[in-house]
Amino acid sequence: VHDKRYAGVIDVLTPDRPRLLKMDFESDSRGSFGNTELSPSGKLMADIRSNQTRIQVYDPFTGRILQSFPNGYYSYSDSSGQAAFSHDDKRLVYFTSEKGGTGRTANCYDLTTGKQLWAQGGFGTDLMSFCFSADDKEVLAVRKSEYPTLEVFDAITGKIIRQHSLPEGPNGLEAIFNPDGTEIALPAGGSIIFAS
Repeated sequence: VHDKRYAGVIDVLTPDRPRLLKMDFESDSRGSFGNTELSPSGKLMADIRSNQTRIQVYDPFTGRILQSFPNGYYSYSDSSGQAAFSHDDKRLVYFTSEKGGTGRTANCYDLTTGKQLWAQGGFGTDLMSFCFSADDKEVLAVRKSEYPTLEVFDAITGKIIRQHSLPEGPNGLEAIFNPDGTEIALPAGGSIIFAS
């Protein structure tokens, strides 16, 4: 959970005793748009917000910063905070969108070394939801559009290896993958479309 100034981790077994982690925000203007993403193991947490210059990866139990990566401005608030951890907690993929609508890029970083593994840019529209496949060999993302598409990246090189059209209507803004990336849910009006 998060608001403009803080992010917290709530243990569902003891919700009356949440662990609140105070983030090192740069300014009050850092904004409430964004996301905090937990890794599949629950041992890592990424704080990704609009208007910030760094993405922080934390130990959610202690609040200690483990890694910090460059971040874009995000020209659109609804594209903030799109990220995913690999299942082995070794990689983080996230989306940046620079002010003015340029520089839309998917980025992948090694969480052990802090080095960038790849960056794939040139997108005309925003990428909304990310997920690693169960074997961590592919990265899946939904491209926001009136006609959304599923983009499949090679997780090692960052190259797009497949594209699939998704049902018309939902723009991909609230797309959600299941944990292994084999199914996706897309809200559309008063219903939810499931695709696999």
